[in-house]
Amino acid sequence: MKTLKLTRKDFGEGYVKKYTGKEDVSNYDGNIEIEGGLGWCSFSSLKATGSIIAGAGEGIMAGEGIKAGEGIKAGWGIVSFMNSITAKLKIVFDSRCTIGAGIFAYAGEQEIIAQEIVGGKVIYGKVKLIEAEKPADTLKGKKVRVELDGKSYTATID
Repeated sequence: MKTLKLTRKDFGEGYVKKYTGKEDVSNYDGNIEIEGGLGWCSFSSLKATGSIIAGAGEGIMAGEGIKAGEGIKAGWGIVSFMNSITAKLKIVFDSRCTIGAGIFAYAGEQEIIAQEIVGGKVIYGKVKLIEAEKPADTLKGKKVRVELDGKSYTATID
């Protein structure tokens, strides 16, 4: 899976650094990694089919929601102003920090969805913990014995 590495040059100046990069991160096919030491990084929307990882000392902020096909990790906090925060696996952030979803949403608190939330405190949002996906039962690789017309055959299922 490819990884998009965002550095200081992909963000504007100021306390909250707005994403100004050329790559579309509202629906990125792969992982997104944000360089450490930037402070709060702001996106209109942040979505990746893989993981979203912010380096040490980073916070992730998005107006329209944050979604990862795998996990989300941030050194500071994680904030979605209008929508939910979703990770297929874990959401991990510093124990001294907070997470909030739907802070300015007309409908109120939005969902924070993951298998596990590790770190600080949820200050706003409805936590919904999901179960890990169980692997599908499969016969792939299994050996079977078949008798046909009095002869015995062994086959491995692909």
